[in-house]
Amino acid sequence: MASAGSKKRGKASEDHWKLSDFEIGRPLGSGKFGRVYLARTREREYLVALKVLFKQQLIKYKMEHQLVREIEISINVGRHPHIVEFYNYFHDNDKIYLMLEYCFYGELYRVLQESPGGRFPENRRETMCGTLDYLAPEIVANERYGYDVDNWCVGVLCYEMINGSPPFEHDSQKETKRRITALSYVFSHRFSDGARELISKVKIYLLFELYQYKNLADYTNSHSVLE
Repeated sequence: MASAGSKKRGKASEDHWKLSDFEIGRPLGSGKFGRVYLARTREREYLVALKVLFKQQLIKYKMEHQLVREIEISINVGRHPHIVEFYNYFHDNDKIYLMLEYCFYGELYRVLQESPGGRFPENRRETMCGTLDYLAPEIVANERYGYDVDNWCVGVLCYEMINGSPPFEHDSQKETKRRITALSYVFSHRFSDGARELISKVKIYLLFELYQYKNLADYTNSHSVLE
């Protein structure tokens, strides 16, 4: 599938693809900024997940820079067995298209929802604030930020995988932003004693704390658990 990313060798570029190069299949998912479809390239019949983003929505919510960063990170990550592979991107007047690896077993959210004791609500897509749930305070406040915001995202994802919803989720975007900037979150009844112990030592809670330190050395000097 690696060759699905570009018609020519080299790093990802939007110059080589257009929508007519694909046969569009069934929808795989949707979100605040667009939809994802199963698609097949006409030339060599490679299957991809085609993420279609609406430019108007991205501009409305001032997410242009976030998308650029997502593409840059995806290109630099390269191929990894545990990360959805990013093949390429292109755009037209109204939309931006991201060519992603098609995951035959579906999204992680659905797998967790259907697992024994699954606690992820069916209406999660209708109630979530989208990408906002995972943004660090600096990004929400339109301030400068660095790579340490990745620690924040990992913390949010770990919390959601256990609880079934992100730590700062609310129907109101304004309230979600307030909770993020105030670091306002709680452990629900979903967290067993073992999970709370794990989280408090090495996962979510300390990841949120780690986020506030400039480097790991500062963190380990303040918390003996990682010594």
